[in-house]
Amino acid sequence: MVEANPVKFYVAKYFSLVIALLLWTVVGVLLLFGEITLPYIILDVVFFLFGLLLIYLFSVISSKIKRVVVGENKFVVLEGRSNLRFEWQEVRSFTILPFLNLCKVKVKGKRGAFYFFFASNVMSSFKSLAQTVSRKKAAESTGN
Repeated sequence: MVEANPVKFYVAKYFSLVIALLLWTVVGVLLLFGEITLPYIILDVVFFLFGLLLIYLFSVISSKIKRVVVGENKFVVLEGRSNLRFEWQEVRSFTILPFLNLCKVKVKGKRGAFYFFFASNVMSSFKSLAQTVSRKKAAESTGN
């Protein structure tokens, strides 16, 4: 089993949080050492609101991005001390977003979807998944 790119996982999960904290640091420095004029106040408010927007974005996105280990017939979602194991047959839909190198997975019996980044060395697992899904869809279409 191969872990699907942990570096991209941590960068994507915490990027907006780090940028928001940097923006708020700039706001603090401008308030402490800057002049109290209208342009500085407007700049502080804009940076503060943009940081607030990034914190909201972090709270929405961070729970949907998961760390995943991919194998031939299963994948494991790593969540702290607990690991969620799913067989490929439990996958309801699997979409690759090409420009972001991101995979969107919906699992049967689970609400919503989660995302993960894949590495190039796990493409063989995805090829076997594609074959399994295409066989399942062909069986469903002939059964209807």
